[in-house]
Amino acid sequence: MFLVVLGLTWLGGCSLHQAKPIIGTVQDASTGEPIDNALVVAEWRLTSGFFHTTEAGVLAIKEIRTDKQGRFTVPGWGTRITFANNAANSPIIQIFKPGYSLGYFPTDNFERGYRLSLDSDWSGKTLLLKPVVGELALINEVESLESLAHIFTWRWRKEPCLWEIIPDTAAEILNAKKRFSANKVPNYLPGMDSFSAECSNPMQVLKEYLK
Repeated sequence: MFLVVLGLTWLGGCSLHQAKPIIGTVQDASTGEPIDNALVVAEWRLTSGFFHTTEAGVLAIKEIRTDKQGRFTVPGWGTRITFANNAANSPIIQIFKPGYSLGYFPTDNFERGYRLSLDSDWSGKTLLLKPVVGELALINEVESLESLAHIFTWRWRKEPCLWEIIPDTAAEILNAKKRFSANKVPNYLPGMDSFSAECSNPMQVLKEYLK
């Protein structure tokens, strides 16, 4: 296998990557209580160019909800071939739950370039979310969702149908936009028209998630 990887990387310009499942627990940073139904998104990003500094899209992206004990398991994935390399800090885990600051948990690896195993440092650990209460809670929720929405809206994104892969995340953003708009809360969240129909009808894919 090692010789195959070297051959594809050196001769064909290809890279092979794989990742183990990410298993963790999400807790309140103040109380230590488990946080259920938190949205967990894990993203493996790619780079290209001589210095591996040009964003080249997404290698893999997964979503899952925490259970009543705050536990989650992001599925791993087998060997994938790409003509780009892993981005630094990949995979990155983001965790959203109303009433908490958006959790951002990058892998502690600043190396850009080729790595076969793209496993998360956070697997097997407890991930803490900071609660936000009072007048700042709504502002924090808007800002957290706007940050999470960058998955779909960053300029370098070349995957117009990521919402098909993480429909729960897309629906969380769309449901919040509808709620914010009804209550005249300013926001820059993308609307349904931002989700391309190149792959399929967004309404058909997201209907079971939309409120």
